[in-house]
This record gives sequence, C-alpha cells and structure tokens, in this order.
Amino acid sequence: MRTLVWLNLRSGSMLLIWLNSLFLAAMALSGTFINIYIFRVDHSIAAIGQFNFFEYLAYPIAFLFAGKLSKKWKEIWFLRVGVVLLAGFFIWIITQGNAPKVDLSMLGILYGFGQGIYWFGFNILSFDWTTWETRPSFQGTLGFAGAIATTAFPFLAGILISKAKNYSGYYMVFLLSLALFALLLLISAKATNSPKEKQFNLQEGFRFREDPDWFRLWLGTIAFGLREGVYAFFISILAYSLTKSEEFFGLYSLVIGTLSFSAFYLAGKLQKWKISGKIVLAIAAFVLGVLSLLWLVIVNIKMLWIFGIFTALFFPFFMVPYQTILFNEIEETRRSTQHRTAYFISREMALALGRLAGVGLIWWVAKNFAGQ
Repeated sequence: MRTLVWLNLRSGSMLLIWLNSLFLAAMALSGTFINIYIFRVDHSIAAIGQFNFFEYLAYPIAFLFAGKLSKKWKEIWFLRVGVVLLAGFFIWIITQGNAPKVDLSMLGILYGFGQGIYWFGFNILSFDWTTWETRPSFQGTLGFAGAIATTAFPFLAGILISKAKNYSGYYMVFLLSLALFALLLLISAKATNSPKEKQFNLQEGFRFREDPDWFRLWLGTIAFGLREGVYAFFISILAYSLTKSEEFFGLYSLVIGTLSFSAFYLAGKLQKWKISGKIVLAIAAFVLGVLSLLWLVIVNIKMLWIFGIFTALFFPFFMVPYQTILFNEIEETRRSTQHRTAYFISREMALALGRLAGVGLIWWVAKNFAGQ
C-alpha cells in the first residue's frame, strides 16, 4: 500500500491529492445527501431533475468563465474560489430552513458553478504536475484516497441524519462540510504555481478533423456523461425510496466504497502490469453498460447491491485509464499542451452534453408522465 501512496510523485502532486481528498470528503458528507434532502422537502423527482439539470448546465459555463480568466489567475485560485462558492451554497441551504424559498434552478446553478470552477483548477494542476510516466499511479492514488473519503463520510453523515430530529442532521453535516472546506483553503496556501505556458483559444479544443483520436475520445465522453449524470442522483434516491432510511444509504456507501478503494489500488498498478489501458477501459465500459441495462429488468434492494458492488469493482478500471489517456492525448503535441485549457473546456462540454441529455430526459418524464 505504501508504494502506491508515495509513488515518487512530486510534492505538488501529493499536495493536490490531499486537497482533493478534503474536497471529496466535504462533498461526500453533504453532496451525497443533497438530492435526498431536496426529495424530502419537495417530494418530487421532477424537482431533483430540475436541480441537477441546472447544476450540470452550470459546469461548462464555469469552465468557459475560468478559461477566460486563466491567463490572469493562478491555477490554485480556481480551487479556492470554487470551494468558497460551494460554501456559500451550503450556507444558503442552512439559512433557508426546511422549506427553501429559492428557485431550485438558482440553487443548481450555484452548486454546479462552484464545482465547475473547482474542477477546472484541479484538472489543470493535475495535468501540469504529472507526466506520462506518473499519471497511472497518480490517478490510482487519487482514486484510492478519494474512495476512502467517499466511503467513511457518507456513512458518518447517514448516521447523523438518521439519529437527529427533523432536518437538524442535514444541517450538522452541512456545517461539517464547511469546516473541511476551511481546512482545504488553509492547506492550499502551500501550493505552488504551474510552470507551463498559459494560452487560451477555445477553437483549439475542437480541432476534430486534425485530431480524430481526440474526436473519438470526445464522443466517448458524451456517453460517459450520459451515465454519470443519471447515476449521480439515481442511486441515492432509489436507495432512499426503497428503504426510507438515510442510514441505510450511508451503510451502502461504506460497503461499496470499501470495494472501490481496493479496486482503485489495483487499477493504479496498471502500468506495472504492462496491460494496455485501452483494453482495460473497454472491458470495464462493457461491464458497466450491461449493469445499467439490468435496471430495465428489475428494481429492488438486491439489484441495488448487485449494481453497487460490480460498479465499485469495475469503475476504477474505467476511470484510471480514461483519465490517463485523456491527459496523454492533450500532451501529445506541443500545440495541444499549450492550449490544454481549451481541451479541458472541450471535454467538459462533451460531459455536459451527456449529463444534460440524461437528466433532462428524466426531468421531462417525471414532470409530464409521472404526475410530479
């Protein structure tokens, strides 16, 4: 385990892993249950669809906004600003009580914009502070640390929410997230600046005719976004609907997360195994696709566990090679490396297309045919 954690990565890479682990812990505490909170308050799948639709709509807008500022701002500031916006989101929720009087569209935009700004800075720093040789190990360690954070904290949040009266448990976990955000901002003071050139020309990220490999990766990202957008809230709402217990979902997250960080540990060693990342990615994508189709046949708690267990085991073997291939494709030429900002914005737009298509369809169906 120790060899995976230290990796011989530069100190900047390890600092980034620590910062992202804190971020994921904060989001795991509150973000994991935000859709359940909205469902309990509004009792409507359509309301969740509305919130998530505008959240995903704000992502690419945030990336575009950050791209415009990328020549003037230091990369670490995007992480900080994103965290501050998310802190504002949770403060807004807390001050509204158990009957938010604000439009869910506005809440979704703030939530998505904060995350978009954060992930823009994180992606740029991840790219700049890693190399071809260290990226598989970096992504594996990143996923491993993130899985630990997203395993323990939803379990803790589930217990707090279940034991507290009314909505006070939600407010406690929101406050804990704010404390983790404050710690993240404090530690981020140790971050250094990226040494790479800063250029921004959005068209560079859409040179599909000149770079067909990037176009294929871009199309695959749309498909990935379609799945990610739906399951980001589908599983939590399904678990709550079947059991009416936040504590159950916390326990579910604990079990699934434990399997996940073990799988991330193995996925991070792909380079040592000398197995093609594309082959591993294709196998994992096939399994994840089949799992998604099973929901068309049966929907119950047993299926929820089957889906969660197999997703935990196979998703890391998709994510580690996907991120590695993505970064290496951007660094393929000097020109694409210089315009990495445009490439990340382009990738985010592909993700947004998939996410919006999936969530938009669910929102439309729930609003027009489910009587919600």
